[in-house]
Amino acid sequence: MALAPGVDFGAYTVLREIGRGGMAVVYEAEHKGLRKRVALKVLHTPVEPSARRFLREGLAAARIRHEHIVDVHDTGIHEGTAYLVMERLEGESLAALVRREGPLDAGRVADLLLPVVSALAAAHDVDVVHRDIKPENIHISRSRRDEVVPKVVDFGLARLSTLDGDAQRLTGSAALVGTMTHMSPEQVLDPEAVSAASDQYALGVVMYECVTGRLPVQGASVFATLNAILKGRFARPVVHAPGLDPRLDDLIVRAMAREPVARFADLRALGAALLPLASTAARDAWWREFGAPPPASSEPVAAPRPRANVRAGSALVLVALVGGALWFGLRRSAAPRASAGASHASSASHPAPAVPASAAPAPAPRVAVALAPSAAPAPVPSAPPARPPPARRAPSSQARRPVTLAPPVAAQPSVPRDASAPAAPWLLRTTY
Repeated sequence: MALAPGVDFGAYTVLREIGRGGMAVVYEAEHKGLRKRVALKVLHTPVEPSARRFLREGLAAARIRHEHIVDVHDTGIHEGTAYLVMERLEGESLAALVRREGPLDAGRVADLLLPVVSALAAAHDVDVVHRDIKPENIHISRSRRDEVVPKVVDFGLARLSTLDGDAQRLTGSAALVGTMTHMSPEQVLDPEAVSAASDQYALGVVMYECVTGRLPVQGASVFATLNAILKGRFARPVVHAPGLDPRLDDLIVRAMAREPVARFADLRALGAALLPLASTAARDAWWREFGAPPPASSEPVAAPRPRANVRAGSALVLVALVGGALWFGLRRSAAPRASAGASHASSASHPAPAVPASAAPAPAPRVAVALAPSAAPAPVPSAPPARPPPARRAPSSQARRPVTLAPPVAAQPSVPRDASAPAAPWLLRTTY
């Protein structure tokens, strides 16, 4: 039935027509008592089966509490005509937006459809399958702060898997239920085989339309279209949108896979794949919903402190290096010292000039490693003779000379070592 502006329909006054579909007409109306603007959806004909199916839209929408699903306030039958009272939405449908703006980029598609993915996932949580997802049933409304708020509408064909038998039989006919171009292959074969995966397929078709401006399957006849859907024949979106992000291209193809098991496990998995393509604001709003990690913090992160065992290992390596350097230096100085000892023995009969006491070098500082001779050292007098003449001090000075007065190795002339000479008399002894 058609309602003219100004006509009263129950508790509502019709203001104007704002939409028309195959089953019903939508009017902007006002509640006479509350003075509140609403959307009044009225069934075309009072046919009993259609009316019962129409009223199920209110039941389905009422079972889902989600900010991106249109809110249904009331439902009933007035003078033999079924009706629904819903929230009044400002804006336009996604179909109108794509017609007006043309193909959308990947980021815009992600921002618009992430709320829709969340809404349909919430419907699936309570066993509601929409069965008629298409751009005309996604409304792009505006909030009071002029924010874009996509909302899923028209649950008139929804399937509620937990309804009683009489209501369930309303969707159990052999006729195709839904929009043919957005039906999944399993929905074409058997209307009773629809599931959450069928809504996912239809959402893939919606994304295909958004990025290409055309349908993925549109045959010359109904039979050709259904046959192409059943065989999964369609060009990848990137064929019609060459600059499309390959991640979105792959996502759409997977959502529209011929076999349900080849699609995403559920709509939240699809949302997690779509999230990286969205704007920063959308990622911040939806990462908790779809399980993606939050944005990385810009605060500097302190470097971890080294572990104690790493510090101890570094100290041991340093000690080993120092010990090895000392051992190598002593090995190189062993031969010159042995030669110096032989020269001292041969020149005992020719004492060296006396060295004044003031010119004697200071004792060498003690080090952490001890140099031990491999053989017993020559006996050293416990004390020098009492006030020896200056000429007799040479032996005592010569006795200390191998340790305190040996010239640096670099200044010592190279002396070839005799093969028969004994091994170097000095060994490195380290204690840990």
